[in-house]
Amino acid sequence: GGQLSSVCIGESAPGGLRVLLAEDNPVNQRLAVRLLEKLGHRVTLVDSGLAVLERAGRGDHDLILMDVQMPGLDGLAATRQIRQREAAQGGHVPIIAMTARAMAGDRERCLEAGMDDYLAKPVDSQQLRAMLLRYQPDSGHLLLDWRGALKRLDGDVELLLELAALFLQDGPQLWRELGEALDAGDVPRSTRAVHSLKGVLANFGAARALALAEQ
Repeated sequence: GGQLSSVCIGESAPGGLRVLLAEDNPVNQRLAVRLLEKLGHRVTLVDSGLAVLERAGRGDHDLILMDVQMPGLDGLAATRQIRQREAAQGGHVPIIAMTARAMAGDRERCLEAGMDDYLAKPVDSQQLRAMLLRYQPDSGHLLLDWRGALKRLDGDVELLLELAALFLQDGPQLWRELGEALDAGDVPRSTRAVHSLKGVLANFGAARALALAEQ
């Protein structure tokens, strides 16, 4: 480790998070980056505690995934320093621990250091997905309110993802139909298209997108 200071990978999808990944093992790096990208997140990769400390100081990430066992400054020490800095300067970036040891007391040690949550390695894609949904930014600046949607579905991540996939499949066509109807000045067709869109968007508590559809 140590050679890689930071690498930005991929573009964030709408609703995707900007994730700072601190991991020194190349195999684990590859796996975590792949999982995160498939979930639509943008990843900045660092491979040491010092690098994560420097990069986190820029404040341009929504969340940090932190390997606990890194050489030099480990994940717990790096987290303590980030929290000290935040106490002085304000702000709070969610930090999720990743640890292979999963021993009794590990979770407590992570939380005591100031981490928000905990994932055992090897990281499972469903667990990662459910965990990251909890940390989606509030919907004030997002079109979709994932937290609210998950709450309405009683925490059923699988169902939410199915609905999201259907929306991604059908949504563009619905927007297109609305655009064509508006261009043609076809009021009944526009009204029907808006009604369809509202029905779909309401599943996601998509307040801003609903307002756009109604305009």
